[in-house]
Amino acid sequence: MNMFYALVHFPAITTNNINQLRKEYDPLVNWIDPHITVVFPIKGVLDDEQRLIDHIETVLRAWKPFSIHLQGLEHSFDNYLYLTLQEGNTDVIKLHDEMYTAMLRRYRRDDILFIPHVTLGVFHQDAHKYTQALEQAKKFNLSYHCVLDRLHLLKFLSYDSPISLSKELLL
Repeated sequence: MNMFYALVHFPAITTNNINQLRKEYDPLVNWIDPHITVVFPIKGVLDDEQRLIDHIETVLRAWKPFSIHLQGLEHSFDNYLYLTLQEGNTDVIKLHDEMYTAMLRRYRRDDILFIPHVTLGVFHQDAHKYTQALEQAKKFNLSYHCVLDRLHLLKFLSYDSPISLSKELLL
């Protein structure tokens, strides 16, 4: 059976304001908590799961926890509203790049610039709603400091299905 796998960080922050925005503008709000994606969803076969975990653990052996500061809003090329990183951005990009080696190399997307972020909303159809969400987000003055000290390997059947595995991996 094919499954999707993703690797994310769930920031240890108070997410009330983020979730208030997501409830209105992010269709995945009920499926996953606010997160920073390090490895985007990839389709894999169950037999590869342990190999994937081994790869992630091998990469993480060279890493120590580091500080991040979530602050700043950005409109992505594909009409998402992002809460971006002001601190730790370079480290998350480097971690992302290191994950896309060895068995994950073939999944790397060099045609899309990787921007570490927490998604606040999705606006494929409605530019007016984007403007409204941006104004709301600005009023919240979103700013969060935390430490990226762990990642979660997520497994799920499809983008709109519950997560069936969440394995915590420490830096």
